[in-house]
Amino acid sequence: MRLQGAAHIVRGDRATCGSLDEVEAPRILPVGIPHVLIDGRFVIEDGRRTDLLAGRSVRRTPSAD
Repeated sequence: MRLQGAAHIVRGDRATCGSLDEVEAPRILPVGIPHVLIDGRFVIEDGRRTDLLAGRSVRRTPSAD
């Protein structure tokens, strides 16, 4: 990380980290990840989603192969 640089930071616990989402409910938050910061702002804090919409979507472009 550097001053004025963009960073996405995830703090998790390997012992408890996991996913509970299903096809029917894909937006269930993972367990064991209490904090997620995007561009220096909390989007997940103390295991709860904040109202902040930070960052931008990353689109995958088709390969030329």
